[in-house]
Amino acid sequence: MLINQTALLRLLNPLCWSKLVYAFTILCLCGLVGAAYCFRPFPRSFDTASITANLSPGDVIFVRGQTLRGMAVRMADSGFGYSHVGIVAPAEQGPCIIHAAPAADALLEQPVEAFLADPKISAVAVYRFSDTGVAASAAELAEQFYREKLPFDDAFRKSTPQSLYCTELVWRAYLGSGINLCLDRFDEVATLFASEPVILPESLLHHSGMHCIFQSN
Repeated sequence: MLINQTALLRLLNPLCWSKLVYAFTILCLCGLVGAAYCFRPFPRSFDTASITANLSPGDVIFVRGQTLRGMAVRMADSGFGYSHVGIVAPAEQGPCIIHAAPAADALLEQPVEAFLADPKISAVAVYRFSDTGVAASAAELAEQFYREKLPFDDAFRKSTPQSLYCTELVWRAYLGSGINLCLDRFDEVATLFASEPVILPESLLHHSGMHCIFQSN
């Protein structure tokens, strides 16, 4: 195979190598900045015990995760301050949170204290649906999804109910109870991971029945 002499000369050109080194350096710096951002401590302005004491089945809990993934979600969601969401379900030991997390093989059910223990969570908001019967039904459906061990939906496709991402879990739990929280207003997001419109956290608040009962600073 003949080597293109022009391409070879360009590759051997010191200027070409300097540009490559510069680009590599920029990538490394971005990685270091991202790592520093993710691992630095964040102030927390909420009390887990008081939040837990006021939760009801079907409440929707939003958290602000100070991670690169969380930053990307908030940027895509027009600056909405939260990046992850779960739904409250009753349990013998007290309220628990059912949610879909990328790092888990299946849906998680955690006590509120464990859910909020992540040091990267810097803010919390809790929303409640006005019809408590609908909310309780949504909590039961979420519990059913958890028992079925549905996996996380890495493709972020709401057309595949056999796997769920965090906002889709809440949307489907309420949808199965007769309420479309998003009012069919979904979001087009330019990403390699989503091939169809997605449900961003703020979309769960389109329905007028959702109202805030707690919000940290």
